[in-house]
Amino acid sequence: MKGQTVGATGLLWPSNKAMLDLREISCQDYILEETTPLDLLWPASLINEQARSSTRRSWAIPLATFAFILSIIAAFIIGPLQMILVAAILDYNWVTTVYFPNALHFTLITTGFIALIGFVGLILSWRTHPKPTYVSATLILGSLIEIALIWISGRITSWAPHVLSLILLIVAAFFIISALLINKQFFRKTRNSLFTNIILSLLIVFALTEAILSAIYVFEPTFTHDSAEVEQLATAHEQAQLPGVSRNLSDLTYVLCDSPYQLIYQAQDGDSGLFECSNSGEVYSVQETPERSNKSVFGAAMYLGTTHDDKVSLAFPSTRYLYRTLPNTATEAELVLMYPAASEQELVDNIVQPLLDYWQQYHDQNLFINIFYNDDFSQVNSTRDFVLMAALDTMVMTASLPRGNTLQGYFNGIIVPYYYEADTALKALRELGSAPELYANSSRIALTDSRHISLHLAANTELTSETLRELLQNSFVGGIE
Repeated sequence: MKGQTVGATGLLWPSNKAMLDLREISCQDYILEETTPLDLLWPASLINEQARSSTRRSWAIPLATFAFILSIIAAFIIGPLQMILVAAILDYNWVTTVYFPNALHFTLITTGFIALIGFVGLILSWRTHPKPTYVSATLILGSLIEIALIWISGRITSWAPHVLSLILLIVAAFFIISALLINKQFFRKTRNSLFTNIILSLLIVFALTEAILSAIYVFEPTFTHDSAEVEQLATAHEQAQLPGVSRNLSDLTYVLCDSPYQLIYQAQDGDSGLFECSNSGEVYSVQETPERSNKSVFGAAMYLGTTHDDKVSLAFPSTRYLYRTLPNTATEAELVLMYPAASEQELVDNIVQPLLDYWQQYHDQNLFINIFYNDDFSQVNSTRDFVLMAALDTMVMTASLPRGNTLQGYFNGIIVPYYYEADTALKALRELGSAPELYANSSRIALTDSRHISLHLAANTELTSETLRELLQNSFVGGIE
């Protein structure tokens, strides 16, 4: 159809040919532009960003992050900070027996607060989309596992500082990486799956359990023990006290032994002594400390070994000995024998076969053995006569105790924790050693005048009678030149 003429010129519709030419030119111009297929797609990061911006804001992730950070701080205080202090002040005993119990005490109190934050974060996660659920649940699970490891190391078992630090750091790193990887994803769903709800339910129970345990720990002295139990333990403490031994020193010793005890020697000032447990034969050097608290008792102790061990008694009958093994902390067992012999050669001849038989049965642990000798031990009748064997570089000083450095006992009408640091002074043992008239003369000769065997045996070392004899002959040390 033709258009009307307007004025001097006419406004007409383009012909079909002109329209086709115009279309071809337009398409060529469009094709010539620099474009790639990727420009036609939305970047994944932009999609996630827009999806996040359209999602309702929630406090779940901030709370989960806060709980996770607090748990890492708590883990750092009782784990890596121990190693830092050991390297800084070079006092392993103080770090493990003074710093760690006190740091653990305050850390366990704060674990309930961390668990409650995690509990609130889980409840909020339940009401949001799965994406924040996944991230927050991962962070909260990490914090709860860190708390659980703190409880295990403080209340169930005793880990060496480097082992505890390594475990806590590995767990923290794992959950940090997991949270970062999950945070890069976005899952667009309107409700949590059944499996997700089950996981959240279990985590909520986990968080509540840890919060309750923390509350029990805080109020433990006031309601965790009934009156009959307290009265029974108070009676046991009172009956165990020996004449001349102060009540505090007696209580410290009774808790260590978990039974009545015998006095080996008490220092002149009365604040320390050597004691032997009646039931186990364990020998301790115990000392009172000036630190006091209404809800805990503090003291110092050193485990010197036991005089009653079935396998040692069977292998070396008619001998006096101290045997100490601390598998969780010590790298080798320690055995000190007082053996009858008139000379070094007779000692080697008499000890080779019994020691070889013992080693063939119990060679799975490193052994540090020291053997003293004399031709007459008839005067050696009590532990006092040979306990000094532990003082002549025959046993390594250690802060570890057989049942741990934190034990439960009676004090001032309630059951409280007893905290033990290392008794590095060994006052009673030193006093006893400086007064030869207090123990058998034959022991003094064996300990100071004659040389003695001092030998380290590595675990699973193959020994024959000849090789052991040679080792023994070359291992004599000490004595008067």
